Amino acid sequence: MITPVYTARIGADGNLRGLAVNGVEFLDDRVTGSAGVAFFVERPVLLPTLTLDGLTLVATDGVYTTRYEFYEGFITLTLRQASAKGAAYTVVCSAQVAYAENLAYAGLTAVPANYDWPDVILSVPTGEFLELRGGTRIWGQALGRQVWERSDIAPNKDYTLLLVPGRGEPRTPSLPQLTTLIAAFTTPDQLLPGGAPVAISLLFQNNARQPITTEVALHVTNSSGTVVQKTRLPLTCAAHGVATLNWTVTPPAPDFYMLTARANLSGAWKEYETTFGYDAPRIAPGFTAPDDYADYWARVVAEAKAGGVKLTRLEDRGRSTGTVTVYRIGLQTEGFTCFGWLAVPKFPGRYPGLLLIPGERVRTITPNAALADCGFVVMTIEPTGQAVDGPIKPLITTAFSTLHDSTTVGLRAVTVRYFQALDALATVPEADPNRLAVTGVSLGGALAMLLAARDERVQALAPDVPYFCYIEQGKQAVTWPYDEVREYLEAHPAQQDAVWTTLRYFDVGNAVAQLTCPTLISAGINDTVSRPANIYGLFNRLPGPKSLKLYLAGHEGGGSSHWTEKVKWLGQILGPPGPAAPAPKADAP
Repeated sequence: MITPVYTARIGADGNLRGLAVNGVEFLDDRVTGSAGVAFFVERPVLLPTLTLDGLTLVATDGVYTTRYEFYEGFITLTLRQASAKGAAYTVVCSAQVAYAENLAYAGLTAVPANYDWPDVILSVPTGEFLELRGGTRIWGQALGRQVWERSDIAPNKDYTLLLVPGRGEPRTPSLPQLTTLIAAFTTPDQLLPGGAPVAISLLFQNNARQPITTEVALHVTNSSGTVVQKTRLPLTCAAHGVATLNWTVTPPAPDFYMLTARANLSGAWKEYETTFGYDAPRIAPGFTAPDDYADYWARVVAEAKAGGVKLTRLEDRGRSTGTVTVYRIGLQTEGFTCFGWLAVPKFPGRYPGLLLIPGERVRTITPNAALADCGFVVMTIEPTGQAVDGPIKPLITTAFSTLHDSTTVGLRAVTVRYFQALDALATVPEADPNRLAVTGVSLGGALAMLLAARDERVQALAPDVPYFCYIEQGKQAVTWPYDEVREYLEAHPAQQDAVWTTLRYFDVGNAVAQLTCPTLISAGINDTVSRPANIYGLFNRLPGPKSLKLYLAGHEGGGSSHWTEKVKWLGQILGPPGPAAPAPKADAP
């Protein structure tokens, strides 16, 4: 990107009437209802009182105020209004603006169109562009100009918009970038009942200046990757038009199915994929446990107990807050030390204890003071002995070591450490040993379930997007982490049976009968790592109180919104803080 010369023109009404980048004008204040960049309440709002202080300009009418700050390379606009009516703030683009690209989804482009795109980049054919950040949507097909807008500006609140002019290589979006293809089902969560065909509507939107005539190839595959139905449908869509294609699919069995749609647009392909569930409550994969499964886990638990565990903790004042004390901790056992964090509320009481098991991460683990603020004593450890203050190897590197040997496989050692962490959490004076919970993400979610199946002290279990649910599916999967198993077997073909036997010990489906505590599971319908078909197959067999939250997402699951649900659920199951533990009696003189 080249930092360009930009020229801003403020009118006597206080509105940004023009913004030229290297002489190319990006705004239009001449069309009906436009003042370039302005508050809009039925018509553009005039801001006739101007105050200039260096490169800062404040324009106001006493109710609506815009503060412009002009810097080399960017402009900030701070908006504030005092009317109960609310307002919008609009940027009306010139006819020279050829494309509006969605900054959140690289390559998604319109000329012009109506979308809920908050951050965009507007470009002209010669390469000049203008980034707009902090908005709500774009619109303008009826106006014949692309408009960017910050909608619903509430009274007495500051809103900041960022305008960044620049120059780069001329942009020439392809037809796939100028079109959208999306499927709609009869239910918003894409979970369809059994016993009837599945109706699918495909919505195609053409943001280009030319009509499109082609065909869309559709096929549906089951969770094992087998194609169960396919077809081709003709597609004709006018310039700036919308077309709808309807298709009916008859799934052969309860499962989650992937829908793939591909349209040939002048030699380039527009592709779309999504997943839908069919008769999900009846998904019932077969689980196969090794003959000595119960004995194996008895030995693992005995190993965890035999060594004993000593917990050391040292306050980290830099990470502690006004309401939470954060400790660096060490879990020492048999000459081996794991490091981690303990976050404890500062207020007197005995709190539910929460063991947080991270996923197979590639970044440093951190203390979770926010969870402690919600009324939990929170422990998290790095089970491989690595320090917690620097980059660490992904846990999967250790967990998948010596896959052919169930007695030395890394997964076993990692699980032993987490059993010991649960023992240590139960000894923390601020934690109630009778109200312990375990939560984890991805591999951490699977490990949390394995712990809860073998330790009756766990009163609540909340795994997020757990994998190792029906591990046999990994024989067909081509995605991480199952591809690591495939690569291992390619290098060690003679260990095929031994590897799959080892993994069956850690298949949560084989522990399902022991998972009787209240359980909340999250899943992503488009997750290719922790597949929803696998999670539902396990969930359907859970014998205890249970709930499953399915999100229209991938391996990220419900993200922060699910954490809000989970914290609320844990509070309901575990209850509020109790009285503080009695102080230990002093030795008699």
